[in-house]
Amino acid sequence: MRKLTKKILPIALTLALLLTAMAAFGLQTAQAAFSTPPMISASNGHNLALRIDGTVWACGRNISGQLGDGTTTSRSIPVQVMVSPGVALSEVTAVAAGNGHSLALKDDGTVWAWGVDNGGSPANNKSNPVQVLASSGVPFTGVTAIAAGGSFSLALKGDGTVWAWGTGQYGQLGNGSTANSSYPVQVTVSAGVDLENITAITAGDRFALALKNDNTVWVWGYNGSGQIGDNTTTNRTRAVQLMSSGLALSGVTAITAGVSHSLALRNDGTVWAWGMNIYGQLGDGTITTTGGPSIPVQVLAEPGMPFTDVTDIAAGNGFSIALKGDSSVWAWGRNAGTGIFGVGVATGLLRRHPAPVMVTAGVPMTCMTAIAAGEGNNTRGRFFCVACFNLYFLFSQEHMRTVPLCSYERTVLCVLGF
Repeated sequence: MRKLTKKILPIALTLALLLTAMAAFGLQTAQAAFSTPPMISASNGHNLALRIDGTVWACGRNISGQLGDGTTTSRSIPVQVMVSPGVALSEVTAVAAGNGHSLALKDDGTVWAWGVDNGGSPANNKSNPVQVLASSGVPFTGVTAIAAGGSFSLALKGDGTVWAWGTGQYGQLGNGSTANSSYPVQVTVSAGVDLENITAITAGDRFALALKNDNTVWVWGYNGSGQIGDNTTTNRTRAVQLMSSGLALSGVTAITAGVSHSLALRNDGTVWAWGMNIYGQLGDGTITTTGGPSIPVQVLAEPGMPFTDVTDIAAGNGFSIALKGDSSVWAWGRNAGTGIFGVGVATGLLRRHPAPVMVTAGVPMTCMTAIAAGEGNNTRGRFFCVACFNLYFLFSQEHMRTVPLCSYERTVLCVLGF
C-alpha cells in the first residue's frame, strides 16, 4: 500500500502542478483578450459602431458597400464588418464614417477602408475592408488616428505627421495640389515643409483641421463658406494656421468639423466657431443668410456672456452640440424635423437656434458620457446621439428615442449596447 501511495503522490503532485499552470495560463489568456474603448461614428447615410471587443458593426445605406458586410444591401439592423466570408474585421481601435466610405484603425497601426473608392473609379468600390497602402504592395503603417471626410480620408501617424487620400479637387489633401490620390500623401504647410507635431485631426465635407502640440489649429481645403476661418473664400491647398482677430487661436484642446463649419474647445472651457452660419450653428447669437468669409467667434450663452464649462464638442450638418462639466448636453443651429434639440417642433424660428439651448427629453439630459453628430452633407445627416451609461439616445428628424438599431430611411444611428 505504501509503495502504491509513493507512486501515486508524485503523479498527483505533478498533475496538480500541471492543472495550476494550465489555470494560470488560462487566466492570463483571458486577461490578455483584446479590449478597446467603444466608439460611434455617424455619417450622412450610414453609421459605424466599434465594440469593446474590437469588432465593427454598421447599419444604414450601403449603395457603395460602405457597411463592409460584402453586400450592397442597405440595413436597418446592424451587421458585422467582415474582411471576407467568415473572417471578421478585428482588433480595431477606431472607426470613421465618411460620405459613402468607412475607415478602421487596427491595433497594429494599419488602416482599413471600404465603400466608395474616392481616389479612383466606382468600379473599385469595396464591400469588404481592404488595407490602405502607402504605395503598390507596401502597407501604410504607424497610424494613431483616422478621420473620414466627404470624399477623402485622413490619418495621423505616430510621428505627428498627417496624411490624406481620396478626392483633392478643393485642396483637401493638403499637399499643394488639387489632384486626386489613391495613396496617402503628406499634408504640408509649404513646398518641402511638412505639417508636423500634430496631436488630433478631423475632417469636414471638403476641408480638414489639425491640432498641434502647441494647442494651435491648422486648416486646409474648401473655403467657400469660410471653413478655413481666414476671412476669405479662397481654397487652401496647404495647411494654414487658424487666426482670430490677427492672433493665432491658442489654448485649443479639441477640434471638430461639421459639413461646412467647425468648432474648437479651449482649455478654459469656452468654444469657438467659424464657417457657415445660415442656421446659427456658430452659436454667437447671429445668423448669416448666405455663406461667405468667416473668422473664429466665441460661442455665447447669451449676449456678452461666454458659453463655458464645456468638456466635449461635436459638429453636424448645420448644428453644433456640446457636453458640459455637469454632464448636460447643449445644442445650437439647425433644429431639424420635429425638433432634434428636444425643445419644440422645428417650425419657423424654432428651426434655427443661434445660441446654445439645453437638450431635453421631457427632462434635461444630465447623465451623458459621449456625443456624436451626424456629419452628412444632405438632409439625411440631421441627427446626433448621446450616451447615458449603457443607453444611447438619438435625437433625429422624428423625435428623441432610445435606439437598439437603426433605420437608413431616417438616418438613425445604430447602437449595439456596448
